[in-house]
Amino acid sequence: MSHRKRRSTVSLEESQQLPVQRRTSISGPVIGNPLDLQVRDIRKTRRQRERINMSINRCKEANFFIAHFTTEQTENIVRAAKELKVVAGQEVPNESVFYLIEEGELELVEETDDNEFIRKSYDATADFMSTKASGMSLRAKSNSILWEIDSRSFKAILVGQVAERRQANESILRGIDLFAEFSADDLARIEDALTPFDVAAGTTIYKNRVGDGDQTDSMYIITSGQVKLTRGSSRRLLKRGDHFGEDALIKKRSEEEAIAVTDCRMLRLEREAVERLVGSLQ
Repeated sequence: MSHRKRRSTVSLEESQQLPVQRRTSISGPVIGNPLDLQVRDIRKTRRQRERINMSINRCKEANFFIAHFTTEQTENIVRAAKELKVVAGQEVPNESVFYLIEEGELELVEETDDNEFIRKSYDATADFMSTKASGMSLRAKSNSILWEIDSRSFKAILVGQVAERRQANESILRGIDLFAEFSADDLARIEDALTPFDVAAGTTIYKNRVGDGDQTDSMYIITSGQVKLTRGSSRRLLKRGDHFGEDALIKKRSEEEAIAVTDCRMLRLEREAVERLVGSLQ
């Protein structure tokens, strides 16, 4: 006599009692030599490219990772994406690790000896997701249109972005007098200490006054947007790639004010982090 698996949806309380395999890295398995990784290029019509971009834009509001894609990364995702149509009940192939849903709904299913548990549902606002978790499968709840990105291309996009970002940041740091004589290893450690920092237009990032104790303790590098820097009677409009606030790293008091002219995305380097990594710069 055959036994058919029973399909059920677990409650929050029940799901918390079940073992869940969690991913330890957003990029999946360990990446090998980045020179061996290339982004595939699948030919598409203009309309297909528009549809992929619309799907990516839908995800940006809900997904921090995709929201920080550069223009080049987004273009590479569009290049690598392959259209896939699945019908309700069909299991999604797992040879590709990441999927973007244009239309429809998918379910992440955990199979045990006796049951199938619906662990999560994804709709057209969902981002890229892995289908290679042990004991898990991805299944279409309704007729769906997906864009699949093979793992090799996605890793290449991530590796290229990380390498380019590190190179650009280290180049900026090397141009600052405080770091000009640093070794490559020390400069790499400083680059690792940079943290993202977003501010809205009109925000005062800091306002240093020589006569009081309120002084910034961080240096900033602008990655997007514009900042007005006022120092005494001097005013400068800073843009992407510019830096300011470096006096804070050597505890030098200054009369200086920085205000975001537009919404800005920056990298912040705190004095405490620098001193922990390479000692005092004074």
